[in-house]
Amino acid sequence: MLYAGLMLTPDGPKLIEYNVRFGDPECQVLMLRLMSDLVPALLACCDGMLRNFDLRWFSDAALTVVMAPRVIRKATSRAPRSRGSKPLPRSRACRFSMPAPWRRAAASSPMGARAQRFGARKTVGEAQRRAYQAIDHIRWADGFFRRDIGYLAVEREAAARP
Repeated sequence: MLYAGLMLTPDGPKLIEYNVRFGDPECQVLMLRLMSDLVPALLACCDGMLRNFDLRWFSDAALTVVMAPRVIRKATSRAPRSRGSKPLPRSRACRFSMPAPWRRAAASSPMGARAQRFGARKTVGEAQRRAYQAIDHIRWADGFFRRDIGYLAVEREAAARP
């Protein structure tokens, strides 16, 4: 697996990094769209049989927003908590990589709450709305996330509607 980290500039795309592995969170947004089981695909790759393997994908768009601490602290930093008793929406098209202790509103996470990812699948606008809707359930003093994820794609999608 080869992926490139690119940045679009006024002079065109610029390569920031490249890796021979799945990127994270880049991979997570792809996994939201994967309909096939990943394990047989990886085994086919190991066996040199990937050309005979047909991956199936959901046709929906997918979007992932990362919430991370402003400053990385040691493992005792406060974990994010829910803003109330209302549970986060969950479905096959909506995934959140929140550790189980957070779901129980525990005071801390063994990983130090380094990052939480909120992803959804549907149209780009709906995926964006679902991801930010989930983030809006979070109360995390150290947490930071961007509100502009996918905005250009949402604008293009809205302009393409009849």
